[in-house]
Amino acid sequence: MKKLFTLVLGMVMAVCAYGQSTTNIWTGEQTFDESWSGSFTVDKANFATAKEGDKLILTCEPVTPVEWEWGSQVFIKTSRAGWGAIASTVNVASAGTYEVMIKDDELTVEDKTDATAPAKVTTTMLKELQEYGLVVQGIDSKVTRVDLYSAVASDKKELTLHDGNKLAASEFDKYADDVQVAVVIENISDPYASRNGWGIGEILTIDDYTKDEYTILLTGQDGTSFEYYTTVGALKKVAKKGTDEYIVSTYNQTGVVFNLYNDCKVKSVYVIVPKGTSGISSTFITEAKKADAPRFNMAGQMVGKSYKGVVIQNGRKYLQN
Repeated sequence: MKKLFTLVLGMVMAVCAYGQSTTNIWTGEQTFDESWSGSFTVDKANFATAKEGDKLILTCEPVTPVEWEWGSQVFIKTSRAGWGAIASTVNVASAGTYEVMIKDDELTVEDKTDATAPAKVTTTMLKELQEYGLVVQGIDSKVTRVDLYSAVASDKKELTLHDGNKLAASEFDKYADDVQVAVVIENISDPYASRNGWGIGEILTIDDYTKDEYTILLTGQDGTSFEYYTTVGALKKVAKKGTDEYIVSTYNQTGVVFNLYNDCKVKSVYVIVPKGTSGISSTFITEAKKADAPRFNMAGQMVGKSYKGVVIQNGRKYLQN
């Protein structure tokens, strides 16, 4: 689950870049203690047009004191008799918004329509929401809002990793800050053990394993493969440490590194752009028109296109290979 910092709260509908929309489907104030007695439902009618790739966005906060050993949590369940879990647990680290991807992959829930003979049913998260609706439970947490984020048809463009876990700034710099990034992570534990809710690593400035305020913390999910979502803008902040220029490492690299552990590793990274668009920043396009502008090395000496190393062109610093 990814914590969102850019969602504008208090709006019934917000239209963002590329025509994606967020619609409010529940508003209230539901506090969950450790009695497991609290819950609320969202009617299936709200999911009639939902599709795989849409997201539930929950506005949550921890309730103190947190005595549950796994911390403040929210559970996403089907309204089918038995209230089986249909998504990974939302771990509420702090007040904010959290998203849960709606998937159409097969999963198994227990149907307790006949309480004396519960039956295992193969279904999908999307199917459960559309046929039964949503139940939200939790512990040591409070939920005040649920929104349904509807995504437009999109294309994935794979970015090239090097050394297995490094992503050069040149791979994502040209994309607009609000372009979404999918990080595909593999759980290679043997025998398999779920990493749902585990801390599994960080996205850090390349060749610098020091955590700071721009570090992106990664939390595990169920399954042997799952995706973590962030944005190009967030990757740029990590690679620049919040400054205006990319940090050049001692190995003359700029970008980010995926530092994973607990039997998890990065498999691939994609940018997700709406069909018919490039996702490329207008600023990048403008600067690309100045491709013949003079280049200078870090000593201020003019260099040519064949120069290898860090250069400054059009007022920007980058690594020229």
